[in-house]
Amino acid sequence: MVSAISGIDLNQLQCRGLSSSRHRKIALFSTLSIWGGTGYLLVKLALLLEASGLADEAGLALASTILVHFIVTGQCVVQAIARTLVEKTPVGILYRRDKAVLSMARAQLLDLADKIAFEELQSYAKINPAVAVAAAEVIAHQNAGDLQQWLSAPQNLKAMANHVYQLALVEEAIKAGDYPRP
Repeated sequence: MVSAISGIDLNQLQCRGLSSSRHRKIALFSTLSIWGGTGYLLVKLALLLEASGLADEAGLALASTILVHFIVTGQCVVQAIARTLVEKTPVGILYRRDKAVLSMARAQLLDLADKIAFEELQSYAKINPAVAVAAAEVIAHQNAGDLQQWLSAPQNLKAMANHVYQLALVEEAIKAGDYPRP
């Protein structure tokens, strides 16, 4: 039981590497700038084609190409281009990175929950009162068997990560000889 909590990676558990609010705002501003600039260039191109009298021919060629591509592949090229652009923008990159960090933490917490019963560690609250803060909700969901579903919400993932972190602090203190095992 002690080795299960002692063996976890606390950096991964505490979601280190998750983007900050500041980074999200910068990514959003950068993405909006990219989309705004792209839109501006497309409008300028349309105006240039209109001025040269080639707008109708360019529009017909573009629509025909999109239609033929859809008939041949069954995929809308405009949707594929939009999806690629969204994935390559700063917000898309941050979203995928944050999702990976949260997924690793969720997997580690679920693996830990399979190994131990949090109810048996309630006595740790005598050493660290913070253990009791999130314990009731975590234990209730572990006993009900819906811990995986409960952890799908980021605030619940944070609550359980904090609970396990507090348990790990108690185990480190016991291991160091600061407290007797409760």
